[in-house]
Amino acid sequence: MKELGLIIDLNQPLVNEESVIKRSITDFYNPLAKLLKSYKNISFSLNIPLSTLELWEKHEASGLISEFKDMYQTEKIELINSSPYGLSLSGLPEKIIESQLILNEYGIGYYLGSRQGFEGEPSIMLRNVTGFLPVFNNVDEAVLKVLFDLDYSWFAIKKSNLNCRLFEIDDGERVIKGVNVVDDLDDIISGLALSENNYINSEGLDKYISEELDKVFKNIYNDNDNSAVVSLGLNTEKMGLDINYKNLYRVYESVLDSLVKMFEEVKNVGEILKFKGKLKKYTLAGYLDEMKNTDNEKETNLDYTTKICQKILDLNYNNDPISFNDINENDMSSIKLWNLEHIKTLNNTNILNNTCYLMIISKLVPLMNLKESKNYIENESYSDLVKEETQAYVDQLISYIDNTEVIEFLRTVN
Repeated sequence: MKELGLIIDLNQPLVNEESVIKRSITDFYNPLAKLLKSYKNISFSLNIPLSTLELWEKHEASGLISEFKDMYQTEKIELINSSPYGLSLSGLPEKIIESQLILNEYGIGYYLGSRQGFEGEPSIMLRNVTGFLPVFNNVDEAVLKVLFDLDYSWFAIKKSNLNCRLFEIDDGERVIKGVNVVDDLDDIISGLALSENNYINSEGLDKYISEELDKVFKNIYNDNDNSAVVSLGLNTEKMGLDINYKNLYRVYESVLDSLVKMFEEVKNVGEILKFKGKLKKYTLAGYLDEMKNTDNEKETNLDYTTKICQKILDLNYNNDPISFNDINENDMSSIKLWNLEHIKTLNNTNILNNTCYLMIISKLVPLMNLKESKNYIENESYSDLVKEETQAYVDQLISYIDNTEVIEFLRTVN
């Protein structure tokens, strides 16, 4: 029996015009959430990073957040972890990688998880977040070591040169499973979003997508391989920042309807992997060697990113960019650890400083990297918007930090 796993990646751009963000919520995300809830035979793995949830809250889309929370609470979706603000984790110190995974899980737990523990104590609870989706499709040795240390059970990659779709990596003591995602569906969606044809507004769209998916799946399945995982995401690098979200929703609807007709059940990745034994096994060194020639996406200005992260580690006097040590356990369910204005109300200088160091790495570095993104370079108004957002965030950080060395450093980075 052919098995299909589904990853949906709702990773919004960090900077966009307010009108575009509101249109994305009204024309795409709200109807998509309702559509996903309506399918009886679809469960899926969802990447919805902290930045997207924070953006929705800022634009008063609490009902949308509740829709996804309900799907998580009723086990229709499996939440997976990623980088909270789109920072590529490969090439970074393990301490930084770990802090990003902890922050994102805490953030999605705040918005989508339970707000009390098993004994009734305040807590942020998420069930079994053990999958990882990299931002720039690169999982290097340091990232893998952190995934091992944090007991993740699987991670996903795309466009690798591996000749197997499901595999596992054994470091000699522990094993983690890997999923080689088929991203042809994203290519189909991007192509339609950019197309000049009239598929979007015609009955021909459903027929066209059905035929395209049939071609994709004929190439995927064979006698020796009856399991595959596909992804649906928003490739703004291809589609642009101001997408026609009504058309995009129509394409998503057609793709999902086709999947429902083609498969008895569409599963989340955890379900696909649950009973998979005897997968192709790589040693850690063997996997890294196989991936050397893979054309992975590269983060803009990676060397600069690494330099800033290391500088913040060096300037941070306790060398701990994220810490829960000073937070009262009774406050854990109500603290927005990523929100500097909120953290300031705690009247704890150590927590505030640690949060500022964390957010320089987590949010400021990705903001600064946007200045070299194709979408922003080619559009002056968007480029100006990035500069404004970055400067505003630098000013906010400087107003909270009491370390003069860090303040002087921040004044030089924009």
